[in-house]
Order: sequence, then C-alpha cells, then structure tokens
Amino acid sequence: PTDAPVVIFANSPLYSNGSIFISWVFEKVASTQCTLITPSSVLYPPCNLSYSATNLIEGIYTLFVTATSVTGYTAHPVAHSWTVDLTPPVILLTSYPSASSYYSTWNFTFNCVNEWKCSYWCSLEHSNTVEKYSLCDGGYFLAANLQMGQAYTFSVFAVDGVGNSGRSEVYNWKFDTQQTSSDNIANQQLYRVYGVAGGILAGVIILVIIIAALCVLIIRRK
Repeated sequence: PTDAPVVIFANSPLYSNGSIFISWVFEKVASTQCTLITPSSVLYPPCNLSYSATNLIEGIYTLFVTATSVTGYTAHPVAHSWTVDLTPPVILLTSYPSASSYYSTWNFTFNCVNEWKCSYWCSLEHSNTVEKYSLCDGGYFLAANLQMGQAYTFSVFAVDGVGNSGRSEVYNWKFDTQQTSSDNIANQQLYRVYGVAGGILAGVIILVIIIAALCVLIIRRK
C-alpha cells in the first residue's frame, strides 16, 4: 500500500562491544514491533524509534523492525545484523632493544595480532617518572634521549575498533654504554655472514678469470 510505513535506519553499526544502540526513522507516523535473534535465543524487546542493550554476549545478532501505520497498514519487517566482539586486542612487540643496550635511541614497533584495526597507547618511564600513556598510532614509538645507566620501562596497549581494550605489553631494559654480550654475538654473526659471502664472491670472480683465460688460449691456438 502507498501509505505503508517505511523504516530507514539512522544509526546501525555493523560491529559493537557488549553495548549497542540502533535507531531509525519513518517517512510517516507509525508504531513498531521488534524481534531480536541472538546467538542463544529469540527476544521481543520493546522499541519505538530505537533499540539499545548492554551486557550482550559475543556473536551475531539480527534485529527485525516491523512498522504499522496509523491507518493499520503493516510493512514488511526490515532487518539489521551486527556482530558483537568482546575479544580484547593482543599486542606483539616486533622491535625492541636487548635487556642491556648501548643504543641511546630505539624505535619500538608493534602490531595487533588478532585485529585488523587498532589504536595504540604508549608509555615510557624510568625510576623518576610516573606511568603516563599517550596516543602512539602507526605501530611505532621512538624512545629517544635515553640517559646512560638508567633503567627504562616501555608499555603499550591497544584498543580495537569497537572499544575493547587489551592488556599492556611491558618491556624493561637498561641503557648502558658497554656493548652487551648479546649485541657482540649478533655483530659476530653478522661479520661471519659477510665473511662467508665475501669468500664466495671472491671464489666466483677467480673462477670467471680462469675460464676467460682458457677461452683466450683456445682462440689463439685456432
């Protein structure tokens, strides 16, 4: 019918945490009835121009809104589905100094391993400071102007797209001008790699020279 009410969703998120707010409007005055399919049951919550809930469990939900006009015409139900995500993001540190490092600057890098989008909050503290977090989006944090002999604590946590906050990933280290044994081992391994690569390259060059000389001798004999 031409006077059947039309439901238009105004606020309809596709993802949420344990709380949700959905609203809609009508082209004409109407009353509504709602049916909610949850991961565990079917409910008939009261609704007028909106639906809200808290303490939802994780899973997929579908809300059906049925509108009836003042003249008694009932429109077909309009559905909206969304996913409730209660899983907090997990941080993985991908770059960090050794426990005793002689670098006065370090660029920490990190990412969420179970979320496609996160915002990050970082804190850098030592014995004379208090923990204070600031936004550090981009997946990196530059620890600069470190003081010699000072122990530091770097902390980072993530918040996902629906507001779930994960636990902090904490890393402790000390800025020391003496090169650590782990740093020495890493450098020694690097030197060995370069040494082996250089030896192989030198051998190849010598082999090419020998082959070229033999070719010249063969050509001259002909």
